[in-house]
Amino acid sequence: MTARGAARRSAGLACGVALAVGLNAVWWGNRIPAGGAPDENEHFAVVEFVAQHGRLPHYGDPGFTVSLMNSMTHERVENPADTTALNPLIRMNHRFELRQPYLFVPQMPYALNGWFCRLSGGATRTRARWFDALCIATAALGAFVAARALWPDRPLHAAAAAACVGFWPQVTFLGAYVNDDAFAVATSSLLVAACAVWQRACAGNGPHRASAVWLGVACGLAGSSKPYVLVLLPPAVACTAFAARRAVAARPGDPQLRRRIVWLAVLALGIASAIAGAWLVRNALLYDGDPTGRRFLHREMHELVQALPPPVAARTKLLFLAPAKERPALHVVARAWLTTTFASFWARFGWMNIWPPRPFGWAALVVVGGLLTVSLARRSRAPVARSAPPASDARATMPRRHELSADPARSWWAVPRIFAVPAGLLLLVASMLNSYWIDYQPQGRYLLACVPGLVLQMSTTLRGHWVLVLVLFFVAENLACRILVLH
Repeated sequence: MTARGAARRSAGLACGVALAVGLNAVWWGNRIPAGGAPDENEHFAVVEFVAQHGRLPHYGDPGFTVSLMNSMTHERVENPADTTALNPLIRMNHRFELRQPYLFVPQMPYALNGWFCRLSGGATRTRARWFDALCIATAALGAFVAARALWPDRPLHAAAAAACVGFWPQVTFLGAYVNDDAFAVATSSLLVAACAVWQRACAGNGPHRASAVWLGVACGLAGSSKPYVLVLLPPAVACTAFAARRAVAARPGDPQLRRRIVWLAVLALGIASAIAGAWLVRNALLYDGDPTGRRFLHREMHELVQALPPPVAARTKLLFLAPAKERPALHVVARAWLTTTFASFWARFGWMNIWPPRPFGWAALVVVGGLLTVSLARRSRAPVARSAPPASDARATMPRRHELSADPARSWWAVPRIFAVPAGLLLLVASMLNSYWIDYQPQGRYLLACVPGLVLQMSTTLRGHWVLVLVLFFVAENLACRILVLH
């Protein structure tokens, strides 16, 4: 097959998998009622505002202030002086929750989704869900590109990796309703792909401008996504620095390479800072110099709580305002984290209250856990050369240029292993700390940023028809969850 024919085949595989993943997420969305997933109404409110006004909302716009919500009926009161709305709540013996608008989290996914709806005919919940399905398809494409950069001679492995990312049941669920986590999974996958392309370029003739631009854009989008995606940036920096160092060591006679790598690193850093910093600058201009807006938000929340009548204030959950007052005992948090996080990492739907039968989860644990264990148990040293150079040769101890790309799964500092294990452990620690100190609602979605790395890592153990078997397992679990659970 010619190079052009191979490129067409690769593009066809990528487009076919992405189309299947996107359409499957849309199909899932048809079974989820409006507001039938965590905080979908709040997410959609931001998207709808962008689609109608062509800009992001700011605090004080209609519907975008701190509010008091009845935990049972979900009724809301934004003005504590509004006795007409507040008196019925006082008479109800219900708990209340202090709610904050989705303005003080990175706004990139809402801006893109809003303009997607605006350009496609206006904001509807269906169109907004299409954008999240597109994000999941993008995550699958990112896994495909990463696998092609790691193993250029294995197009079927790349298609399998993309399918496993896109048909991961919890990932599909994120693509079926309006949220900002689907964008987080997409940016995570693009970041892994950018690091893999940079790694491949360093193993060849050295990194080039296109790989640096892609790396900068991917890091900027990751910084503009959910806060937990920031955990992937240190492994990404370590991976790119390691690959660059190997490239310099392999070409000691090229003095221009080091300067070129430094210039490309500065270029990538500038692009990432421009993309991720735009939201921080906007907040600083709107909220008295506060780049995140959190201090401004807490001040508004304090003012609302102080204005509440004592009967309501006594029954109001102050989780985000005073976490220490609401913090459960450590053993309670640990038990909830263990039982909830890993179950919802694979498949948990609705308001995290709908889950498949236990055999679904056990099968996933055996397959995914087994493949990861086998792949990580492989020896991590590079292949030994057939004819070793003399020990007196100074270059004998230097890594060869092709060594890094010969088998990327063998290095702890390279893609995919660095995004499967170190990044996964960092996400686990961040999830545990978040569950104890900030939000006592552990959810597996906080770990989904490591799914592309996990899938790429476990793909290194498969050969031949076993690749197809793995894809069929993911597709079967995905379809079973859609047909048998979301009914």
